[in-house]
Amino acid sequence: MGSERTLNNRHIINTPQQINSQTTLLIGDILAKFKIIYDRNNCVAAGPCAAVDSEHFAINADDGKADLIGGKEVSPGIWELEIESDELANQAVEVCPAAVISIKKIE
Repeated sequence: MGSERTLNNRHIINTPQQINSQTTLLIGDILAKFKIIYDRNNCVAAGPCAAVDSEHFAINADDGKADLIGGKEVSPGIWELEIESDELANQAVEVCPAAVISIKKIE
């Protein structure tokens, strides 16, 4: 059978059931996909999204608003883009003064 012990305040788990459960959770997080949802109509053209996440956002020279690079317009003014990692996009969400960017985890 398995056992559990503590090393540096971390639990060390040795049972096959516990190891499989943890492995599944880790793999699920690695394989997760996300969707950026961007309401371009309500963008105020401040630009911090492009400053922190130039992989997904670029400032449009015509109107000063951000464009979602590679995104699709799913309804008038609403753009979406599937991404592998939400790290940079979450930074864009945090700095957007108009709160027009959101991230949704895709199951």
